[in-house]
Amino acid sequence: MARDLKCNIYKLLSPGRSSSKNTSYLNYFFIILISINILLGILRTDISIFRIYLPVFYIIWFFSLVVFTIEYILRIWSCTANPRYKDPVRGRIRYIFTIYPLIDLIVLLSFYTPIIYPEFRFLWFVRLFRVLFLLEIGRYSHSLDILFAVFREKKADIILSLFFIVIILTISSTGMYYVERTAQPLKFSSIPAAMWWSVITLTTVGYGDIFPLTPLGKLLGGLTALCGVLVFAFPSGVIASGYVEELQKRRRNVKCNDNNPAKEENHEFFCIYCGRKNILTDESMVDADKES
Repeated sequence: MARDLKCNIYKLLSPGRSSSKNTSYLNYFFIILISINILLGILRTDISIFRIYLPVFYIIWFFSLVVFTIEYILRIWSCTANPRYKDPVRGRIRYIFTIYPLIDLIVLLSFYTPIIYPEFRFLWFVRLFRVLFLLEIGRYSHSLDILFAVFREKKADIILSLFFIVIILTISSTGMYYVERTAQPLKFSSIPAAMWWSVITLTTVGYGDIFPLTPLGKLLGGLTALCGVLVFAFPSGVIASGYVEELQKRRRNVKCNDNNPAKEENHEFFCIYCGRKNILTDESMVDADKES
């Protein structure tokens, strides 16, 4: 009985584990509540609005604190229903340090810190963590979940492209410093100061507050701008192709539950969590349903 309750709660709180209406309604509820908290966090910086609607702010804040605390406790308690975290102690510790539970913990700390330490000197910095609520929406939004999956799958390519951007940034700022430091000793006083110009030029923003004056500096500036167009096109292409691949993979996925009964003798199965491909018979499909 307790195990069935734990499994039901885990499926209810885990988007993707269940396609029931209750799960959908709960997802919408959390998305709305998170969105309201983000909006209140923005409006809180306007003192006039905050003073007028202070009771409303505190009521919603207290309600959100209770809801997210209960949700976090239930998640930690029910996570052992997943075979990955079946160990009562090590499994729960492992689960806590996965991406979304870790975000939950940080956000909860940002709620409780003002209560425990109201005179905390860096309280504004703690409140800043509530911006992580935006990442929480990814748990309940299918589109954002796909985007996060793309970043996980393509992280090596993305890191490589970022490393290449850092190389171009370092070369361009170093070259501009040595070329322009005589003509503009105040604006190009050091390589870190020249990096501001490099960032603005590589991103093709061009504020115009710093620009080269010498012919060699203008040549270097033009080459840097061209490199910026090429450099930032690479990670954009990686993310776009990864997004298409993830969509195609998920369209082939078959959920391991009774909502998708086997209709053929053999089935091509793609796990919706790890993406691993297996050929399952009717008997193994039933076993997979029991394990899920």
